[in-house]
Amino acid sequence: MTQLQHPAIVTVVGLESVDGLGECIVMEYVEGQTLATVLAKRNTLLHQRRRMAEELLEAVKHIHAKGIIHRDLKPSNIMVTANGGHIKLVDFGLADSDSHCVFKQPAGTPKYMSPEQKQYSKADVRNDIYSLGIILGQMNLGGIYQKVIKRCLRPAEERYQNVDEIRDDIQRFKKRRMRMLFFTISLPFLLLMATVGWMAWQWHIQRQITQSQQMLLESQDKEMDAQRIKMTILEEETRLAKNEQSAQRKTVKKLTDSLTILTNENIRMQEKEKVESERKQRIDDAKQKGFLVVDEAMWKFGTMIYKEINPEMYIGIVENNAVLDKAKIKYQETLRGKFEENEIVEIMIALNQHQKDLASKKWKTVIR
Repeated sequence: MTQLQHPAIVTVVGLESVDGLGECIVMEYVEGQTLATVLAKRNTLLHQRRRMAEELLEAVKHIHAKGIIHRDLKPSNIMVTANGGHIKLVDFGLADSDSHCVFKQPAGTPKYMSPEQKQYSKADVRNDIYSLGIILGQMNLGGIYQKVIKRCLRPAEERYQNVDEIRDDIQRFKKRRMRMLFFTISLPFLLLMATVGWMAWQWHIQRQITQSQQMLLESQDKEMDAQRIKMTILEEETRLAKNEQSAQRKTVKKLTDSLTILTNENIRMQEKEKVESERKQRIDDAKQKGFLVVDEAMWKFGTMIYKEINPEMYIGIVENNAVLDKAKIKYQETLRGKFEENEIVEIMIALNQHQKDLASKKWKTVIR
C-alpha cells in the first residue's frame, strides 16, 4: 500500500507498534461513509454517481498499473468523503500482486467474486473487472453504462482485459450519445430558426397584404350592406315564391285529381263503348243470320215461277207472304233469351226492311 499514492486510494502513513494492539498500519483518516450506505440512501444525483464511478475506475487502474489486484472490490470497501463526495478505495486485506498470490485459496466476497475467482487461487485483473461490473450496476448509472456492465460480467476471455478498455468504451458511448444529443437538440433549434425565418417572412408578406386588405375592408363593408339589402329583397321574393309554389302545388293537385277522374271516366266510357260495340256486333251478326233466313225462305217461296207477273203485284206478294212471316217468327224465337226485347225488335225491323229491299229489286227466278 505504500506504493499506492493516489487521491482515490487511502494513503498509508506508516507502520507502528502500539501498546495493546501490536503492529498497526497507520492510514489517513477518511471522514465520510461507505458507498454501500450512500447507495442505500438513494439521494445522490446521477452526475455525482457517474463522477464516483470515474474516480473508482481511476483508482483500480492505478493499483493494476502497480501490479496489484484488490480481489475484494465491493461498495463497503469504498469510502465516499464527506467533503466533496469523492471516492477512497480502502481495505486491501486480500490484495495480491499479479505475480504472487499470498493466499493459496480463493478469497473475497462471494457476491462480487468472478466465477473463476471462486474456483482458482491465481489472481487476475479480470477478477477486479468483474467486481467493477457488479458495483457499476448497483450504482444505477444510466443507459450508456449498460453495455459496459454486460461486458464486465462476461466469461474471462470475453471480458475487458484492463480498465483502459472500460474507460475507452465509456468515452466512445458518451461521444455517440453527445452526437445524438447534439442532433436531437440541434434539430429543434434548426426547425425553430427555420420557423422563425418563415414567420418573419410571413409577417412581412402579411404586413403588405394587411395594407391592401384595409383598403378593401371599407369597400367590402359597403358591399356587405348592399348584399344585406339584396338578401332582404331575396328573402321577400323567396317568401312570395314559396307562396306561389304552394298555390301551384294546390292547382297541380286539383288538376291531377281532375285528370284522374277524367282518366277513370275515359276508361269507363271505353269499356262502355266496347260493350256497346260488342252488342252492336252481336246484333249485326244476328241481322246477317236473319237475312240468310229471309233469303232462304224467299227461295223456298214459289212466287218466282210467275215470270210475267205484274211488278207491283210481285212486291205485294213478297211483302205479304205467310212463308216468309213464318220463317221470321221462327227465327225470332231463337233470339229469345239471347237479346233484350228492344234488340229483338231492332233485328226484326232490319229483317222486314231486308224483305222489302228484295221485293223492290224485282227478284226473278234464279236456279240455285
